[in-house]
Amino acid sequence: MPTKLFLQFKKLLKYKSLIWQLGIKEFAVQYRYPLLGILWAFLMPLCLIATLIAVFSKIIKVIIPGYPFPLYLITGVLPWNYFASSLSSAVTKISGSGSLVKDVYFPREVIPLSNILSNLITFLISIGIMGIVFSVLNIKFSRFVIFLPMIIFLETVLIIGASLFVSSIQVRFRDIRYIVEIFLLIIFYLSPIFYPIDLVKSMPNVFFKLYLLNPFVSIVTLYRVIFLRDYLSVLSRDNPYMLLYIVIYPVLCSVIVFVIGFFVFKKLELNFVDHL
Repeated sequence: MPTKLFLQFKKLLKYKSLIWQLGIKEFAVQYRYPLLGILWAFLMPLCLIATLIAVFSKIIKVIIPGYPFPLYLITGVLPWNYFASSLSSAVTKISGSGSLVKDVYFPREVIPLSNILSNLITFLISIGIMGIVFSVLNIKFSRFVIFLPMIIFLETVLIIGASLFVSSIQVRFRDIRYIVEIFLLIIFYLSPIFYPIDLVKSMPNVFFKLYLLNPFVSIVTLYRVIFLRDYLSVLSRDNPYMLLYIVIYPVLCSVIVFVIGFFVFKKLELNFVDHL
């Protein structure tokens, strides 16, 4: 079975140019008709970042020891937006492409993968805007920022697995899109996006261990380690094993979710036409 999945994945790689073309096209289509066109891809994350800084610096003054809260929030919101927007849009990609699936042969994984690529481009632009804002405010990144491509790749692998899983099940069970929205809402509040992880550490140990099972906890934490200076030392101050957790656990989860998602997709793919 692993060999078969590997061969199928290898076959998919032959269509990487098609994934790239569809992904670029999907990204461009979003900004085809607006007056400012592609500029919105830069203006939207810039406006989001500026709004977060303004609101949480002047109106809602939340204190995170050692870091300005707006910047702390941005380093969690941007990765979350990439994950949530990719998953919520991918869930209906196969079920919404009935004519394409029925009439043209190509690996069906191309459809959700091109959607993820489009969202990845938006995410990379957002990261670039954040870097500019950090520079303007004279805020220095952590020395671990060189590992940013690896973290983005890790999150993307997780997104691919989850997207393949939900998009294939949605073809038969149309209620999945609503379950995904509820799931994303729950995961948002169970991830340290707008609150410090220390807040959860103070709760009973059993609850904290269950909390850490959410892979997005470690992924958001990894982003903060590579963006915020000295965040790793603050994080591991009371728990020297935290570094081991935030590095190994998301890797294992991403690989497992990817394999399961790919396997389920290929299994259900045989009956796509019957349900579209």
